[in-house]
Amino acid sequence: MRVDETNHPPLMFLGDKPVKGSEVVDIIRRQGMTKLFIRKIILDMALKEMIISPEEESQLLEDFRTKEQLEADDYYIDFLSKKQIDDKMLRYDLTMPKRMVMYREERWGPQASAIYLKHKDRFDLVVYQRLKLDSSEQFNCADIMREVYFRLKEHEESWESLAKQLNPSQSEPSALSGPVPVSEVEPEVLQALRKAGPGKVCRPIRILNSMIIVQLEYFESATFDNELRNRILQMEFENWLEEESTKMLKNVSFPR
Repeated sequence: MRVDETNHPPLMFLGDKPVKGSEVVDIIRRQGMTKLFIRKIILDMALKEMIISPEEESQLLEDFRTKEQLEADDYYIDFLSKKQIDDKMLRYDLTMPKRMVMYREERWGPQASAIYLKHKDRFDLVVYQRLKLDSSEQFNCADIMREVYFRLKEHEESWESLAKQLNPSQSEPSALSGPVPVSEVEPEVLQALRKAGPGKVCRPIRILNSMIIVQLEYFESATFDNELRNRILQMEFENWLEEESTKMLKNVSFPR
C-alpha cells in the first residue's frame, strides 16, 4: 500500500526541518521497537476506559511535583519543556499505574481464586541449595562443577564453603535460595529438584554457558493471600498483553 504524504503536514519539526510520519516509522522499525510501540498502543486502547477522578489525578500530580521538587511553576514548566511533553500528557502517564491496577482487577479479579486453584503448582514455593558457575575464556566450568558435585556428594565440603570459593567477590555468598516461586526457577532445574527429592545433590545442569548444581530442601504450598492474588493478576495481565502484541504484530503492514 502506497501513501502520498505530499498533502499531509509534517509529524514534527527539528528546528526548521520537517519530519514526516514515514521517517519516524522507519526509525521505530530500524531500532526494533515496533513491538514495544504496539504494546503502548494496546495499553492506551485498553486503559483509556479506566476512569480516574479529577481529584485523584490532581493528587497524583501534586505528589509527583513534591517528590521531584517541582512545586514552583517555573521549575515545573521547565521540566515539561525538557521532557517534550505537556501537562495533559504527564497527568495521563501518572495515572497509568492506577489504571493498570483497575484494569487487572476488573478483568481478572473475579477469577483470581479459580486461576490459583487451576494452576496451583505454578505458585508453590521451593527452598533449595544452588551453585552456579559461568564458563569463560580462561576456564571450562564443566570440569570445575564436576569436581564440586563430587565434593558435595561425598560430604567433603559444605554448600556455604563452596559458595564462598565460587563467588569470592560477593560480601556474603550463600548457596541457599528461597523460598521462591517455582515459576521463577529454570524448568531444567525444577525438573531435577522434583526428580531427586530432598537432600540429594543433583548432577550439574548445563543452561547456556553456565553449569548449575542444586539440592532440594523442601517445597512449600503457596497461600492464596493478597500478595499472591496481585501476582496472579499481574501475570494474567502480562500474558494477555504479550498475546495481543504478538497477534497485532502479525497484522502490521507498512506503506511503501
